[in-house]
Amino acid sequence: MDWRSRESQIDDPEHTRVAAFYQNNIRLSGSSFPSLGWYNPQTQRVRFEVFMLLGALQGSTVLDAGCGLGDFYAFLLEKHSNDLCYVGLDLMPQFIARAAERFAADSRARFVPQSWEQWQSPVDWIFSSGAFNLGQPEPYAYVRKHLLHFLTLARRGMAVNFLSNSTTATQRDPNFFYYDPAEILRLALDLTPHVVLHHDYLPNDFTVFLYPSF
Repeated sequence: MDWRSRESQIDDPEHTRVAAFYQNNIRLSGSSFPSLGWYNPQTQRVRFEVFMLLGALQGSTVLDAGCGLGDFYAFLLEKHSNDLCYVGLDLMPQFIARAAERFAADSRARFVPQSWEQWQSPVDWIFSSGAFNLGQPEPYAYVRKHLLHFLTLARRGMAVNFLSNSTTATQRDPNFFYYDPAEILRLALDLTPHVVLHHDYLPNDFTVFLYPSF
């Protein structure tokens, strides 16, 4: 699907703050790494390494919810160079345009300018890195709704990371929401009994794996 033929849907109230944050970043930095809101590529890569613990990805279909510039796909190419089918979704058409240009010669990857709520096709695995960092008026209800949606699509499992309020770090970015890991674990277990939580790789970050019930 050609990103040029679509427009991102950013008029939903849930998307307003997210779109405004990234539009301001794009005005300041263009479609580049600083506009994503991550501190540096090194911590981004640490998060991706944790994602690799989710399961065997060889020969699978992968959905990247909130793909940004396609950095996770570049990381996956290092790990599984020839045997993945990848779809990246993002609200921001500028990010999608840059990612599509970056991987234009790779027919195994598609980048689509839409929210993940609009995606209805099942995949093997879903990954979402940093997509919940900008909080909503009811952040835990928001997370629960979207994790449930992901579980309807992920045949084998999903991995999502969050900023943690259980940390010794004294500085917090006022733009971001820091979640209670125990509360995220509780709501994840309400959706499926097959849950893993990793809180051991960065001081203010954690990742949750959810696997569908069979």
